[in-house]
Amino acid sequence: MRFFMQIMSHETRKIINVIGLLDFFRVSETVFLYLNTELLMNRKQWMLSGAKGFLIHRLIHLEKIILPMQKLIIGVLLMCFSACMEPAKEVVDKKSMVVIGDYNDKKEQEAILEVIDAETTCFFERDYECWNQYLVQADYAFQAWNNTDGSIDTKSGWKEVDEKIRAYIMPAGEKKAKSKSMGQESSVKAKVSSHPKVVRKNMLFKFFTAELVYMMWDQYNSDPDKMRFTFSKECRIMEKINGEWKIANVTSYWDFRREIPLDSL
Repeated sequence: MRFFMQIMSHETRKIINVIGLLDFFRVSETVFLYLNTELLMNRKQWMLSGAKGFLIHRLIHLEKIILPMQKLIIGVLLMCFSACMEPAKEVVDKKSMVVIGDYNDKKEQEAILEVIDAETTCFFERDYECWNQYLVQADYAFQAWNNTDGSIDTKSGWKEVDEKIRAYIMPAGEKKAKSKSMGQESSVKAKVSSHPKVVRKNMLFKFFTAELVYMMWDQYNSDPDKMRFTFSKECRIMEKINGEWKIANVTSYWDFRREIPLDSL
């Protein structure tokens, strides 16, 4: 069993750990230790029936434990292999990405992209506690967006931003959106995104300092079936605070007049 633990990839160990099955392998090791102990304590029976007969007797005795374990091992390994075969999520089309400035470290770019994607995912899933951790919570926070009726909304300072988004997001499923503003058509159930697939292209990074970056890009937001997309122009100003990137400014303008088929992206 130690051999299995050693040859597992880091990602596979993470997957197994999430579903709480690392202890399972330790249990399996315990079974084999049990067999070894039984062998030492029952030498006489072992000599009379032979090693083969002794082991068969004990394995039959443990059949109810071992068979479920075998099935579980196969299931876990298949799940791990399947997860490892899935392609990594692409946050942005990097072929069309442009980075300007002297602070274009790739690790910083990846950290910024993770925050961009996570904030959007949390918002579309209407998960307030998840969403607010990615925002600068200060008086200079700002958000602006358009609505289907042609109006726009702007919120200045974290207090205004927080009050508006908290009231709009709500715990999933408790309140329906009155209009198709901020890209949200209606309330959704927990952890179900109103736009499960997001495609970002033509992203521009402009680093002013090592801790301040301006960004803009074209974004395509899918319908729940991931078959049709709505275009939006996105801008962000991000600041690095205590070693973590946060979003200070969100500007998002949607073209609600037309929907784009998946094969036209």
